[in-house]
Amino acid sequence: MSDDCGVAQARELLQELHGQVANISQKLHCAEHRRRRSSTRGAMMQHRQLSSLRQELHEAHRLIDGLHRRFPDALTSQHVTR
Repeated sequence: MSDDCGVAQARELLQELHGQVANISQKLHCAEHRRRRSSTRGAMMQHRQLSSLRQELHEAHRLIDGLHRRFPDALTSQHVTR
């Protein structure tokens, strides 16, 4: 029974993490677009923002991968591919 609870919680967390990945990916896309249009002066700030967003995205994927390893039954068909 506790295993079922763990799987249910993992599914909920995976759903939230996939939402975060989508959100961060959208922000990253917009930031890359802005960087192409920005002046040299704003390039360093844009670079830092892009780096931070990539780091957040990497961390979200790391957490997703960890949950998949720990709770393989939590993997639903909608999240099989990235």
